[in-house]
Amino acid sequence: MSKYTKTLKRLKRLAPKVPDYTCPDIDFIVDKIENNDKGFTRFRKKLLVKKLERLRVQNEQLRESGEYWYKKCKDYLIDLLDWASASDSKKIARFLCWLSLNIMV
Repeated sequence: MSKYTKTLKRLKRLAPKVPDYTCPDIDFIVDKIENNDKGFTRFRKKLLVKKLERLRVQNEQLRESGEYWYKKCKDYLIDLLDWASASDSKKIARFLCWLSLNIMV
């Protein structure tokens, strides 16, 4: 395993977890609101608020995850640029190609 692969795996392991897919919760709430003819019971209101609060937490987790990855990539790019010299341009090009192929793994 190359050092690049090890580094990427370590970054992924340390990254914040991505929350569950939120569309079913959104669909559930929209359906309950659209198909409600009588108004909401206290229980139903509490259920909808609970689902919305869960979505709020998940959205915050997504924001934190995005900020984490942005900072990590920025830090590594700065390190790469500091390390680079004219004689290392082929190494940098190889690394960037490798990174572009493996970043979504």
